[in-house]
Amino acid sequence: MPDRANIPHLLTLLDDDSDFVRENVQHALLEYGPYLEKDLIPFYDHLNEQQAELIVDICSHLREQEFEATWLNWLDQKHIHKALEQAMSRLAYLEYGYSIPQLEQYLNELAHTFMFAGLANEPSQLMTFVFDLQKFGPPQGDHHHPRLANLLHVIRTRQGDQTSLGILCMLLGCRLGIQLYGLSLPDTFLLVSYENNSIKLYDPYDEGAPMAVSLTSEILENIRQQKGPVKSIHSSTEDILLDVLRTRINRHKGRNEYQQMEVYVRKFETLMFEIQQRTLVA
Repeated sequence: MPDRANIPHLLTLLDDDSDFVRENVQHALLEYGPYLEKDLIPFYDHLNEQQAELIVDICSHLREQEFEATWLNWLDQKHIHKALEQAMSRLAYLEYGYSIPQLEQYLNELAHTFMFAGLANEPSQLMTFVFDLQKFGPPQGDHHHPRLANLLHVIRTRQGDQTSLGILCMLLGCRLGIQLYGLSLPDTFLLVSYENNSIKLYDPYDEGAPMAVSLTSEILENIRQQKGPVKSIHSSTEDILLDVLRTRINRHKGRNEYQQMEVYVRKFETLMFEIQQRTLVA
């Protein structure tokens, strides 16, 4: 591992007049690996515009490199909630890197806060905590911003889309012994709880309110007509992640952000291919 003490000196040479020097400096910085951007935090305010642009390029390259090496590891995780958290953490990392605390830390802090709030470990109390006490909810402005699908962004801003708010409840609930699952439907994401031999649905876009019995029965009947009699109706982690990626793709496309869109198209295609390959092997 290169010596971090050399970073300040390397930064001063980033925009050197010599092409040879600049190339060697950039190569030397790449050798620090993905944690470089965290080591650079004390120096960002001292970089000029050209140096800052070069650092962004270097860190983006390192981030993409590590993401590709670890992106699909969650598929080997058998626990549905742990797999979901690992996947959402990787997607958050792709956008934020190591420049801010990681998803696990934020979720642990929220779970700790819940435990000291005097609430019961049950779905309705979790909804009260998330949407009433912690003030999570739909965005105040643009409902189609791509980052509404990024769980780190959701936790930091307290604003998310229906799917990301639902995933937040699932992952937080898992830490607290409250088992919630996701149900991806066309243009809708609901939370599923299997309580007392019955199925209850909660709407993350309605402050986690339980759905009316009549509407729940209608949704369950539609699922049974498609799949036949089933004991569980929740979506797989793979299906949830594919929906998250589709959302990112469509939102970037809607904003004419084609370069960003292509990043998520590649992630979607890689995931689809891996799922298909594993299905064939099974």
